[in-house]
Amino acid sequence: ANGSDAANEPDATVPVEMGWSRRIDFPGASGPKTAAFAVGPFGYAVVEGKTYRYDPAADHWQIVAAFPGLARRQASAYATDEAGYVIGGYYGGEFVELASVWRYTPSDDRWDQLADFPGGTRAGAVAFFLGQRGYFGTGAGNAPGAPGFEFFNDLWQHNPTNDSWLKVASLPGAGRREATAFASATSAVVGLGYPGGGAL
Repeated sequence: ANGSDAANEPDATVPVEMGWSRRIDFPGASGPKTAAFAVGPFGYAVVEGKTYRYDPAADHWQIVAAFPGLARRQASAYATDEAGYVIGGYYGGEFVELASVWRYTPSDDRWDQLADFPGGTRAGAVAFFLGQRGYFGTGAGNAPGAPGFEFFNDLWQHNPTNDSWLKVASLPGAGRREATAFASATSAVVGLGYPGGGAL
């Protein structure tokens, strides 16, 4: 190419480094479905009431502001450019599901509790960020006013600007917990999980 466009063109001769490399062990307790998210250059993990920040450039973990909510497992998390959000989960040996929503702001090293998730208590759900909105759904727990434990296939949209929720199209098929989800720039993928008897 000629002119100013040449500086913007990719160089096909530069190799792309891909593969796995061993990093320093996580210093906290292990457990199922640790809530984790990334904001800026750092990753964050919330385990047993502690918040750990990982610096991939230094390969170093550091404890930051303590998580003020109940210690929980199988919570879900998503992140914007400014904050991470931890939703639901369960605590205790009786698997008591939760509906609470917490926001962590790294610039202030601070946790704030937001309004509860309106879809009831939920653990083992999926969460992702897409188009300036957070999404949270599936999992298992109790719907508002419902007496029994159930597996969900619903999906809810969270507006982090005004802390409002909107129920959107449900996932086709059976309700499930411990599914997997990821999002690209334009869409999200949800799959796998447990429908209450066996795996999907």
